[in-house]
Amino acid sequence: MKAPTIRRTMWLTTTCLVTMLLFLGIQSARCEIEIHSGTTLIVKPSVQLIDSGATNLVGGVLENRGILIAARAIVDANGTLINYGEATVYDSIVVKAGIVVNNQSMYVNGDAIIVGGDLDVLGTLVVKGNFINKNLTEVDRGTGIVLFSGTSTTAFQEIHGTNRFGILRIENTGKGVYLVEGNQTITGGLELNNGLVYLDGNQMLLGPAATVTGGSATSMVVTDGVGELRKEFPSAPYSFTYPVGDNTGTPEFTPVTLDFASGTFPGGNYVGIKVIDDNVPDPGITSGTHISRYWTVDNNLSYPITGFSCTASFKYVDDDVVVTNGGAETDLFLLKVSPLISYNPVNAGTNTLSGTLNSWSTFTGGKAGLQASFNVFLQGPYSAVNHNMNTTLASTLTLGDRSDQTKFPKNQPYNVSPWNYAGTESVETLPSNVVDWVLIELRQSATASSATAATIIGKRAAFLKNDGSIVDLDGTPLKFYNASVTQNLYPVIRHRNHMAVMAAATGASKNNEGIYVYDFTSGSGQMYGGSNGAIQLESSPERWGLRAGDGSADNRIYLDDVNSYWVVNSGSTHIYSRGDFNMDNSVYLNDVNTYWVPNSGKTNLLP
Repeated sequence: MKAPTIRRTMWLTTTCLVTMLLFLGIQSARCEIEIHSGTTLIVKPSVQLIDSGATNLVGGVLENRGILIAARAIVDANGTLINYGEATVYDSIVVKAGIVVNNQSMYVNGDAIIVGGDLDVLGTLVVKGNFINKNLTEVDRGTGIVLFSGTSTTAFQEIHGTNRFGILRIENTGKGVYLVEGNQTITGGLELNNGLVYLDGNQMLLGPAATVTGGSATSMVVTDGVGELRKEFPSAPYSFTYPVGDNTGTPEFTPVTLDFASGTFPGGNYVGIKVIDDNVPDPGITSGTHISRYWTVDNNLSYPITGFSCTASFKYVDDDVVVTNGGAETDLFLLKVSPLISYNPVNAGTNTLSGTLNSWSTFTGGKAGLQASFNVFLQGPYSAVNHNMNTTLASTLTLGDRSDQTKFPKNQPYNVSPWNYAGTESVETLPSNVVDWVLIELRQSATASSATAATIIGKRAAFLKNDGSIVDLDGTPLKFYNASVTQNLYPVIRHRNHMAVMAAATGASKNNEGIYVYDFTSGSGQMYGGSNGAIQLESSPERWGLRAGDGSADNRIYLDDVNSYWVVNSGSTHIYSRGDFNMDNSVYLNDVNTYWVPNSGKTNLLP
């Protein structure tokens, strides 16, 4: 006998009608259901209940143990919808208040909208439309699976609001899933079976127990330089791969793996990753062979991971490689951009850049480089009263062409003999507190005595500031590109009219941030040749500097320094001259009497 079809509205105020309906043995019912407070509707496992209108829970309880198919589900007031059935299908579901508990499989062909109340997913919630949470605070979605399975190729599946998912499963065969607004937290797992997840300007946080499955050019998290994928790490050792990439025309999967060997991990920590398919904004790196991609890695400043050692691996794609000046992909190293530090050379076979990190920054691939922090004083402009150097040249002379001695040169002045340095360093604006241009060499060798000119791995002109620090052209820390250190590093500091010096002993060392540091000012033993090249400027605090009076820059203070450089400009004012030993923009007798005469006869030849 064919089961009867009921075509009427069921307005239930007690459980009696439900019991009667089920005892009649009805296997399929077609009706509109409205449940009020104090009423419970139980759909037995053997029943298929088809709601042709809206299942409206004004109150009461709808407990589905069978198959419930409805155009819409609206949960209002104190209504409760509990799903134990294997197939609960809605065109849309709206939770205005009350609660929906899903223990098995619930399918929403349209949108799932949460205006108030709660949607607790303990089983699997399949959403083919948008997931819209209008609550102002984060809502816990339960420990089950929320599965996005949209198929539209013209519209994203959208996630609105701040949510906490147990397992977020992506099986989108269309345009992808888009985080329109709100940050998302995943406590159990991110399952990337198919489709792209676009973060836009939002963050996605994976909790300490959350795992990731999948990850490819067709199933990944897309960052755009604003939003980032974050992971809270529980302890060390612990390894995690961020399934990130970009889609700027062609989807490119460029994941990052962080493998912690040690560290302290407070609750609430995270490390966030975002990848940008573009040149890193550092012309020093992009002027040579490099990759046109960079990753930013940061952490929760409120709960940072400390004292860590982490091996990081960054994957790039073949199209990222930019080769210049006869270079090759094998020239690449992993680079930290700020501070500029080189790590391991590239594994070109696997398109992998790697290194062991103890701090976070922006990372890319380029030719080897390093950041340095060197401190040096020049005797001529030094003031024992102010404990620093005067900035008279840079502050009184107009910036101009180096061929005009009445100007402070905007182009580095070491293109002439004896330096013959062909660097193109040039500025249109000076950093603050500049004393003068200096020329820096980096030499590497086993010992200072063997650090000859043949061991130079980097050379550049930069600015000396009045506090003794040497800075880049824009006033930022000093950077050397295409410099790979494999032995002891010996910096050499040269100036137009002071004797050059080189680091002594074992040379410069790396600090905790990986920056090469050396202080030439703390004692004569800091300089190769000792007091031959250095002179004590103060005893308290003890300060040492480079000897003034070497106008010929041959590291000998002899008569030619006066005859060839002081005499030719003697009596001149407002001048940029190698004969101006005290660097006060005038060439007078005090340059000779105060600086050249006491230093006359000194020699400090470098290896």
